[in-house]
Amino acid sequence: ATAAFGSGPNLTVLIQMLVFPILMLAILLLRLPVTQRALDARLAAHREKVKHVFDMVANFSLIADFNKRYFVMDRHEENVASFSTAERELSQILGNNAYSMKWLTFLFISGYLMYAGRQVIDG
Repeated sequence: ATAAFGSGPNLTVLIQMLVFPILMLAILLLRLPVTQRALDARLAAHREKVKHVFDMVANFSLIADFNKRYFVMDRHEENVASFSTAERELSQILGNNAYSMKWLTFLFISGYLMYAGRQVIDG
């Protein structure tokens, strides 16, 4: 487009094209430890839940014979609650990661529109 209008490349656009990906990478790298901890917590809670279900099914006859259904059921509810909490926290963190990129995009586009608009007004 610059060749069609007889003008050179716009330095502001080139700077934004270079800075935007760097800022995106920086934000994601800053969010990486938080995201990794949430993923690890969800995985641990999921493994504990699956292990408990496996043990419960494998030992059902003992549980039934010694009338420990309510005890096992309470432990299962705790495992499900723990997994649900970890899943909710992970979803919130992943949502924040996604929205941070949307906000960064919005800020860059808004900044450019303000800058380019001022250039058009000034002539």
